Amino acid sequence: MSPVYPYRKKVENSSENLLPLVSNQFTFVSKLSEVDKKMKENAASYYLKDSKNEKSKVETLIFLDFSYYRKRLRMSTKLSIAPCNWDSKAKLPKKSFMKYMELKEELSQCEKEAIESLNFYLEQGTIPEPRTLKARILGKTNLKHEAEILDFKERYIEFIEEKGIEVKELTLKKYRTLLLLIKEYEVKLTSSVRFDTIDSTFEKKFKHFLTTTRKQKTDTVSKYLECLKVYMEWALNKGYHKLIAFKGFKTPKTKPDVIYLTYNELTKLIDLNLQDNQRLAKVRDMFCFQCLTGQRFSDLARLRWNELIKNTSGQKEWHLFQQKGNKPKKLEILLVPDALSILNRYSNDSMNSLVFEEISNQKFNVYLKELGKLAGINDNVVDRRYCGKEAVIRSGPKYQFMTSHTARRTYVTISHQRGMDTKSIMNVTGHEDARTMHRYLGSHKAHTNNQALKAWMR
Repeated sequence: MSPVYPYRKKVENSSENLLPLVSNQFTFVSKLSEVDKKMKENAASYYLKDSKNEKSKVETLIFLDFSYYRKRLRMSTKLSIAPCNWDSKAKLPKKSFMKYMELKEELSQCEKEAIESLNFYLEQGTIPEPRTLKARILGKTNLKHEAEILDFKERYIEFIEEKGIEVKELTLKKYRTLLLLIKEYEVKLTSSVRFDTIDSTFEKKFKHFLTTTRKQKTDTVSKYLECLKVYMEWALNKGYHKLIAFKGFKTPKTKPDVIYLTYNELTKLIDLNLQDNQRLAKVRDMFCFQCLTGQRFSDLARLRWNELIKNTSGQKEWHLFQQKGNKPKKLEILLVPDALSILNRYSNDSMNSLVFEEISNQKFNVYLKELGKLAGINDNVVDRRYCGKEAVIRSGPKYQFMTSHTARRTYVTISHQRGMDTKSIMNVTGHEDARTMHRYLGSHKAHTNNQALKAWMR
């Protein structure tokens, strides 16, 4: 097949067409020699999706490789052929192939459609991006030109690269996951997500996709919508779009019952005899130390002896820069007697060594449930969440719900019930506002009833 060149006819018939075509995005070449050079390049060629085995008789898709003005479009022709009938040098069916003429004609038609679609944009004075050209070829003529809408996913990659300098890996992981969810959403709904499609309709459809297809709970859905709003705000500030509909997206969070240990349950766990089970004894010590200091598992796992310092009053404190958020403020956490008793069980090999042996958070949570069961922490718990409009209810003994984060909730709740004021609790936990801290605060019926009687007793 002789190569077909984009826009050749107008170049040959009119010298006026050699003048530069200028738009707000692109400038065409104006010199005849440069145009001639471009016209000598093959506009289209073809390749097989799977061409590893040239003797294979299993049909595979034929792809179009269309080059134009230093851009390249690669897309399926929706035609197929067995590699054994394909001439890899000529990049065409073998002439001995029974349907050679028929397939060759169909490939020529694919090339013709690509050139006609390209000329559509050239006549408007613009060079389309490959994805825009592809949309035109596939008949999606309602799409705006790429220069106007830009590319949602391409800019998202730039967003992640920039955020990677500012945020922690866990936050970055949420942003990456959102992009994967959006790509999955596009496949599921066979629609393209672009800046100009991020509106209230998208919000409803994306929420429905997350709660039905992905079975995500309301809090998780809200988390990813918040990530999307951060991205859209970033892109708005960069001038990549001028849309504000995303600002109205609702990201409600439920306030489930906070699962924590009561003071009696915690003391029962502290006093539990585990001399014959060193594995659970170490997990118990770590968990109780968390409950007594109000810190996250990630910070506890990094605790070294040189972070335990005596203050001017001779009391020992844990001096900690919390890992989450790279907070510059140092926390100085007083170690209460029970916390000091736990430390006394461990030897200080060197000031720079870890206090507790390394263990993964996942394994820690598994052992913790085993520990809770052994300690008899089995009050019935009902956990009610929502997946869209559907309530998801889990119930069972409390030990089944125990995780490393239960410790932080336990510290906040018991401290509050036993008289610590909000500001003092926040000074220990590192929370920067009371609303966030109160999400860790559990309710205790007996404590509430006592407070009510005290308030209304005559």
